[in-house]
Amino acid sequence: MLNIYIVDDEPMAVRYLADLLETIGYASCITGSQTNSLKAWAEIRKSRPDIVFVDISMPVMNGLELAEKILKNTNARVYLLTSYEDFEYAKKGVRIGVSDYLLKNELSESMLGNLLEKAEHSILSEKKQRHLVLEHNIRDFLLGQSLIEKDLTYREREGQRYVLLSFYPCMPIDLVDGRPAEEDLQVDCYSLQNTVCPKGMTCSAFARIRSYEYCAVIFISAAVVDSGWLLQKTAELFLDEIRKSGRDWKCICSDVKLHFFELQEAYRR
Repeated sequence: MLNIYIVDDEPMAVRYLADLLETIGYASCITGSQTNSLKAWAEIRKSRPDIVFVDISMPVMNGLELAEKILKNTNARVYLLTSYEDFEYAKKGVRIGVSDYLLKNELSESMLGNLLEKAEHSILSEKKQRHLVLEHNIRDFLLGQSLIEKDLTYREREGQRYVLLSFYPCMPIDLVDGRPAEEDLQVDCYSLQNTVCPKGMTCSAFARIRSYEYCAVIFISAAVVDSGWLLQKTAELFLDEIRKSGRDWKCICSDVKLHFFELQEAYRR
């Protein structure tokens, strides 16, 4: 499902676009909206939407300036909302990397529906590709084969803590040539990474480390005082999903770490 954010300094324009999205079945995807571009940028940095609709003509920071910030700092796709008078600005937007521009006077349900359907398929494909890279980096990091890339989402925040949940199938395991049958143990790491965790817990990565061994990297918010029962609930959520494969699994939880890089030693232990 897409996460959509709307920025337009005219409240009626925001409402009109939201109504169109509701009509075509995307109302639940709207994660936020703003009539102030500066406030919008602050919210977009935190919420990381998949798609942002941005009006070109706005005071303080215009749509092109906002679009450039979004494109440089997030993976969101930007669609410019423009009138005929803004047409030249819209073409500049395409040059800086916006996905497309939409003429407000010609915006329709069918046009918006086709655009979002194509975007959703493409965005999902891109997310899965990024997840494969993340899995590779996490696997190498935990196995001690390389350091984690600094440009990934592992910047430490004050008070944030880190936990590793490791998942293994319970016996008995069907063997093929003395080894577990691979197809019998596959789980969807991408879907599991997007599991909705209890408040204060974030699954930053879910990766296949070895055959029949998977790990979830959990970030614990500084606002969480007692993480014990929340970690148990989080582990149970993952186990419920993994067990849908038809086999029973167990989870081993590491100690809570104050620094992300301590998870490597926690994995060895």
